[in-house]
Amino acid sequence: MPLDIKVTRDVLFAPSRHLTYWALNPTHTAGTGGEMLMTVTETDGLGLGANRYMEWELTSQRFRSVDGGLTWKPRGERLLHWITAQRKKSHVGYGGMWAYWREPQSGRLISFRSTPSFSDDFTKTWSKFYYEVADTSRQIIHEGSDARQWIPGFEIEKHAAGFDQPHPITLDDGTLLFGFTVRTPRYLTRFFRGRWNEREERMTWESSAPISVAGGVSSNGPCEPDLLSLGGRRVFTTMRTQGIPSKQVPTTRQCAVSEDGGRTWSKPEPLKYDDGTPVWVPAAIAAFERDPATGRVFWFANIQPEPVYGQIPRYPLTMAEFDTKRLCILKDSVTVVQALPVGAPRAGDPKKGELGRRYSNFGHYVDRKTGEFVLFVAEEPRVTWDDYWSDTIRFRIKLRG
Repeated sequence: MPLDIKVTRDVLFAPSRHLTYWALNPTHTAGTGGEMLMTVTETDGLGLGANRYMEWELTSQRFRSVDGGLTWKPRGERLLHWITAQRKKSHVGYGGMWAYWREPQSGRLISFRSTPSFSDDFTKTWSKFYYEVADTSRQIIHEGSDARQWIPGFEIEKHAAGFDQPHPITLDDGTLLFGFTVRTPRYLTRFFRGRWNEREERMTWESSAPISVAGGVSSNGPCEPDLLSLGGRRVFTTMRTQGIPSKQVPTTRQCAVSEDGGRTWSKPEPLKYDDGTPVWVPAAIAAFERDPATGRVFWFANIQPEPVYGQIPRYPLTMAEFDTKRLCILKDSVTVVQALPVGAPRAGDPKKGELGRRYSNFGHYVDRKTGEFVLFVAEEPRVTWDDYWSDTIRFRIKLRG
């Protein structure tokens, strides 16, 4: 039967002009207390429906909370993301959002992000990752590699890599693990393992083997992974993979298991329910959260009742329980958090811009005081995809049974 939950919602951000805010990667900065950080991305009102996404101008800010996420204020930085006015429609790229991880032994807060490095005339970009400790920034480089070829098998002139919601987790031995996407041009999913070197006061980094899927499974390959620690060195991931509409190949969420802390992974397979049937979702972000009171694991996504073949619809917003032993979704537990409201735009023909309201690309965490799951969702668009204008909604989800 569906989960017994209580959902409350309020407006976290309400732009006064035609903008939308994505509130991503909220993280507690200490083992106890209420201080948190997250990244807030401001996107202008030019919409996907008008095929004007290459004209986006983005800025991001770090927001801070001192009361466990009840209230948030800008920390002061305002970082212009590249799509510059003089380079509109060239889509030279922009950096990913800052993500955060607290090193368990020292308590240090590690910030990290993906961001391009540009040629002098802005016609060429090279993907690079950076991390920051106490305002000192360094490039993330696989141990034994160099600043140019910073992960094995990566060709900086031909490949691209990035993340904006890397879903970092801490393994039992204190290792950071986060996922990212490589484009070759087909997508590959990879992971970075990071550990704090106390003597050298820096992080050491190790990149994983890539995960790929066959061309008959996805039009572009696996990307945007989520992560779940299963204890010890065992880790589970699911990955966004888009179907092939022209061949009636449905979109699936591909999943894999690592037995060695994220270094190597099993052959990916479609995520399934406990009865063996596929879990149908659009090609979109999904995320795991664990209930600290019971240890039960829940998966947040846009679960559909039937197959879809692309990136829509991204409603309803759903959650379901994940069986950590059988590594499957409990079918009877699928529960709607937010259905498509009356009057909201519905998904239709993507070529006509009929993308519909979406409940995706959400920041998420567990409230330390209440135990509630908290999701920050840009409820976009209000009316039409010609205009990104939307409020950012805070969903609080309380398990009642």
